[in-house]
Amino acid sequence: MSDVLTQAIDLVVYGMGTVVIFLTVLVGATMLMSYCLQTFFTAERPEVTLRPSAASSEGLTDPKILAALSAAVKKYREDHN
Repeated sequence: MSDVLTQAIDLVVYGMGTVVIFLTVLVGATMLMSYCLQTFFTAERPEVTLRPSAASSEGLTDPKILAALSAAVKKYREDHN
């Protein structure tokens, strides 16, 4: 009985040790790749300019649409409180 228990403990220790070593190497490799990519392959990001779309500047100023949206929000809040 003692021999079987000793073999089981050895197997658990070797298995868990293998997993810990593998995960440590994996994390280290991931950090190394991240460092290399950030150091050697950084490109300047293009400047993005935002412009309002035609739908947002024309459609939401209509009083009928604003009234419909307000009524929908009010109804939703009444139903979900």
